[in-house]
Amino acid sequence: MRKIIFIVLLLFIVSTIFAEVVKEKKPLFVVSPTIGFLSGVRAGVGYAKISDEKVWEHTLNYQNELISHAAAPEITNKSINSYYLDSIYYQANRFWNSSRTESFLILKAGATLMPAMGIAMGGIDTDWAFPILAIGYGYSWKFKGLFLRPSIHLGIQLKVVNLEFAIVY
Repeated sequence: MRKIIFIVLLLFIVSTIFAEVVKEKKPLFVVSPTIGFLSGVRAGVGYAKISDEKVWEHTLNYQNELISHAAAPEITNKSINSYYLDSIYYQANRFWNSSRTESFLILKAGATLMPAMGIAMGGIDTDWAFPILAIGYGYSWKFKGLFLRPSIHLGIQLKVVNLEFAIVY
């Protein structure tokens, strides 16, 4: 767990080393509900670096999701088990205009911390981590001082294809 947190924080810090002349740095806060097979919420804090040529948003995110699944009768007396999955990851959004609207590129790196699970016919007896390494595309609209952003991510993560809707303050 400590190694994962260290790696994510290192990625967050290293991104500032390769900084260019920044005209403006704006703090930001992200909230994103997730629905479907894994339901939960994501919260992130970070900043937007606005330079002459491009805009990068860097956020450190925590995501908590609930997974429910059917369990075999020999494992438990309940027909449904539920587990919470915690993810910690760094996300960088690359915009092509200073208004941070329209299309943007997404890069994600981190890990999902998974509890021991007794899934269906067997399971994993110890806690473990699943990597997150994904690339994505999103679109951003400005609405009354905040940004609304649907996006899609593909890569190594629990859901190979992840659809998301974020609200950025």
